[in-house]
Amino acid sequence: MLLTTHYLEEADALADRIAVINQGEIIAEGTPAEIKSQTSGKRIRCVTALNMATLLQIPGVAGVKRDREAVEIHTGEAEPVVRLLLSRDPSLSGLEISGAGLEEAFLSLTRDTRENENDQN
Repeated sequence: MLLTTHYLEEADALADRIAVINQGEIIAEGTPAEIKSQTSGKRIRCVTALNMATLLQIPGVAGVKRDREAVEIHTGEAEPVVRLLLSRDPSLSGLEISGAGLEEAFLSLTRDTRENENDQN
């Protein structure tokens, strides 16, 4: 059975194999775990008193976004970032660490394709 969707959570939950298509070409193919493994990185979610600018200055932080009362931090390695967070904000709470999801993998794969095209032009 073939399922097409733009809902990456649905694809992750239902599919045995995934093909990522960008501009009409298959740029990645495999199980959801194989696709996600192509993107290194971790997601740290927590409630912190630190502001966004301070979080972005932490070594290893690739991106930060607000998620209601919490923040979501993207990084290659979670452990050193968490150590710094805890040392700078003793009131830090709601700490969750997870691997990169299918959405992050998709964005990374399609971004890499766009960057390669721009380099060639």
